[in-house]
Amino acid sequence: MFGGFNTIGFAFTTKSLGDSGWGWNLALGILVVILSIVLLLHPVFTALTITVWTGIAFVSLGVSFCMLAYRLSKTNSLLKK
Repeated sequence: MFGGFNTIGFAFTTKSLGDSGWGWNLALGILVVILSIVLLLHPVFTALTITVWTGIAFVSLGVSFCMLAYRLSKTNSLLKK
């Protein structure tokens, strides 16, 4: 939630400096504040969300490691020649 308020403040700071993209920062900050309030009010939803995103992160990491291993095995065979 603090990060959302910080982003909102940053948006207004960049607006005063003449940045044309300050609205995106403002929208992101408001979205973060709203989502953090939802997560605070619904602890079961929070637990499910954390579980799902952690699972997605582990699967993505596993796929990345498999791709890295495949590429390294091809490199290893090229180096042996």
